[in-house]
Amino acid sequence: METQFRTLEGCKREAVIELTKTDLIPHFEEAYRKAQPEIEVKGFRKGKVPINIIKQKFGKQIENNAIEDIASAVFSELVRENGVRPIGQPSLTDLERNPEGGIKITVAYEVLPEFELGEYRGLIVDKPIHTVNGEEVDGEINRILIENGTLEDAEQVDGDTSVATVLFRKLDTETGLPLLGGESESLEVFLGNRNIDSELKASLLNTKIGDSFTYSAKEPNGDKRLPFHASVTKVQRVVPAEFTNDFVENMTQGSLTSTEELRDEIDRQLRQIWDNKSRQALDDALVGKLLEAHTFDVPSTLVSEVMMSYVEDLKQRQSDKKLPKGFDLQRFGQQMLPLAVQTAKWMIIRERIIEAESLKVEEDDIERFIEGLPNIQIDTDQLRSFVENDAQVQSRILGEKALDVVRDYAVITEVEDVNAQLHDHDHDHEHDHEHDHDHEHDHHH
Repeated sequence: METQFRTLEGCKREAVIELTKTDLIPHFEEAYRKAQPEIEVKGFRKGKVPINIIKQKFGKQIENNAIEDIASAVFSELVRENGVRPIGQPSLTDLERNPEGGIKITVAYEVLPEFELGEYRGLIVDKPIHTVNGEEVDGEINRILIENGTLEDAEQVDGDTSVATVLFRKLDTETGLPLLGGESESLEVFLGNRNIDSELKASLLNTKIGDSFTYSAKEPNGDKRLPFHASVTKVQRVVPAEFTNDFVENMTQGSLTSTEELRDEIDRQLRQIWDNKSRQALDDALVGKLLEAHTFDVPSTLVSEVMMSYVEDLKQRQSDKKLPKGFDLQRFGQQMLPLAVQTAKWMIIRERIIEAESLKVEEDDIERFIEGLPNIQIDTDQLRSFVENDAQVQSRILGEKALDVVRDYAVITEVEDVNAQLHDHDHDHEHDHEHDHDHEHDHHH
């Protein structure tokens, strides 16, 4: 057997392996033995056909089918002997047969890039912070009162407390006329929703029942906008709930009993939200510094794995665990590729930091990880055993420890973020008395 390892561009490598007929004999014999239990020949019971008859009748087919397994086995042995560390799944890219019965196979694979780890201690970064004020607490209280308010009929859409029922009908992009047989959809639009499309909100302001307008709605999975004919069929106004001790006690199911307690709880939650956002911004800045300081080729195999994790995460967030209807996977890939490359690059740098710091998963790390998990009905010993033996969980813990090192040694300057804003998803508070609001005016287009 002769072997040649070749370095291609970037992280790409290939191994050219030449096997003689003699080299192949033990591999083919093993393939015959594996195939024997499933082979049937007239005059013999299934699985009892002699090897010499199997060779006569099925030899070429079995040998051809075994080539890929042989290539995988030989390549695996070679990389162990030569200290090669492929990432991802190697692939058989070429196969040549010679007249003497031997073969030459080419296996393509990728390796992690070789680079010098730069300084990861002492990074100088700003950490944006935000001081919660009474006005923000009042704003959250008003939001809660509106969410728990009642609806009354109104003559006109006149502000953020308005709820308009709108009938949307898709228009032909060329003629501007309603599509024949096109479906219409009636939606309730709450103008106070922070995620409402600005064009739709502007079009609805000051409208009355019977008013209509043309609205270009953005596609769910793209930047293209589609024209709709929109007509207002109903107008209502939200009457906020009254902010009393009884309201607080009923809303929180008795966990809080006064308006002051709710105000304090909201203040605590907002500070927690901003602390989390601040920490995330700090971590993003630190990782950004490390990405800028290191230049190397990122293996496409690793980028693909990261991209697949994005798609899988998107599936898991759907109720049916499937991609949304009409989802443009190719467009999604194009949009997410830069982030996937940066994520893969950080994973490589992070592994080098783990090596440099000789980080290991300790018992305390496992305990902290388990404590941070949501309450699940699994025996503690079983859960601990899973954490100790699951490679992904171990990698996640080590990744956090690597970032802890970078963060602990960083030179951090806290800077007040005067432009700080909360978004609707930041309101998913973690307190026990948070409940689902099922009011009509929660919906938005």
